[in-house]
Amino acid sequence: MATQFDPRKFINAALFFAKNDKIGITKLNKLLYFCDFEHFRLYGRPIIGDQYVKMKAGPVPERVYSIFNSNFRDGQDDSLKSYFDVKDRKVRDFTERTIVPKKEPDLSCFSQSEIEIISRISDQYKGKTVASLSGKSHEEKPWKSTDILQKIDYRLILDDKDDAAVSKKYVDYRNDQDEELAKILGR
Repeated sequence: MATQFDPRKFINAALFFAKNDKIGITKLNKLLYFCDFEHFRLYGRPIIGDQYVKMKAGPVPERVYSIFNSNFRDGQDDSLKSYFDVKDRKVRDFTERTIVPKKEPDLSCFSQSEIEIISRISDQYKGKTVASLSGKSHEEKPWKSTDILQKIDYRLILDDKDDAAVSKKYVDYRNDQDEELAKILGR
């Protein structure tokens, strides 16, 4: 299933999370995962639309990981530097790279359902450790059903027996329709 990464939504979700809690890049990865998969479970589409890879410590969004590394580790890109600083801070016996927002988030790029999910996830995990979020992600079916270093299929979050508002059949149908439309339009 193809997803469409939205850099504007990524930046503004990251600003929102960083304004509401002290977060590092790893915690941001987990928050984005929970938002994308919860929104997909309820509405059949992710918010940020990144592709998540199963890593040892939990799901990692491919594009976000690459963008942060290019900006704050490798110094090859500066596209995020007007939005964030990344500062080292000592947390117990290790150093965490904390995201420091430079701007207010622009929530106008999100739908109402996206804002509700982002707000709920932010409130639910505020003050929680990365380890607890990683543990929570490891309990979920998408994590359990995917091999290490493989992409996590959004459809794995759907279960016709739970309270998901979207069925697997609907998502598959919509995906087939999107692919057919892309062929017609030559994309």
